[in-house]
Amino acid sequence: MGQISRMNQMIQYIESHLKEPINYGELTKIACLSKFHLHRLFILLADVGLGEYIRERRLTKAAQDLIANQQSITEIAFDYQYSSASAFSRAFSSFHGFPPSLVQDNEIKACPMISFQLEVKGAKAMNYKIIEKNGFDILGKEKSVSTKNQENFQEVPKFWQESHGNGLVEKLMSCASDLGILGVCMEMDDDEETFTYMIAIENTDDLKNPDLRKVSIPKSTWAVFQCNGPMPDAMQSVWKRIYSEWFPSTGYEHAGTPELEVYLPGDPSDENYVSEIWIPIKNN
Repeated sequence: MGQISRMNQMIQYIESHLKEPINYGELTKIACLSKFHLHRLFILLADVGLGEYIRERRLTKAAQDLIANQQSITEIAFDYQYSSASAFSRAFSSFHGFPPSLVQDNEIKACPMISFQLEVKGAKAMNYKIIEKNGFDILGKEKSVSTKNQENFQEVPKFWQESHGNGLVEKLMSCASDLGILGVCMEMDDDEETFTYMIAIENTDDLKNPDLRKVSIPKSTWAVFQCNGPMPDAMQSVWKRIYSEWFPSTGYEHAGTPELEVYLPGDPSDENYVSEIWIPIKNN
């Protein structure tokens, strides 16, 4: 079964369990992905976080139930896994723009059920290469990044700006290997809807700093994609194409280990700047 089919099976599971606690472990089994890479895949394919999608589907169905006027607000709140009527009312008002008590007098919003498809666009080919690399350590500064409302697309560039401004990138660059400066994505927290992002280099004992963290990257087969153009747009565009076009069409699967953004020497704002995305893969 392909990844797109598995993702659609997962959507069906979510839809049939909106009035129950969602078992994220079951979602990972259906999708055949780690928790981290399930969240990464979902947000890049759907342009919305997995937790946010579930919330919006529940609030969509809750509004329909309120209009049917067969249950009280408190009963519907508990049905859709809210701890209290007040917590439900806050979430409902944030999504629909008015409290649940006024649902009969207003137009409601609807989050449609997602259906994943392999779209044939006739776009330019995605060039990549497959390489083998032994395990290695990285050393760098980490930041917890939220995926809610796609905040990661703003938080990660801001983290880079801060790290350039405080001299971290320059310090790391002075000790970097041929792999250059790395952006590393790992460690999804399901409850908080965050992941850890690191600005790092291949580890060197020459750099001593208690604020830096060492992480081991296992021996892997990597699919390496070139990104051409200024940051962050060039890389964000390739990320989306990898998950929406390349994975569904090649038969490769994510190996479940950290992903690498490789920032090669040059001016990241230049139109001709070259960077790379490294994805750990395994055969289907």
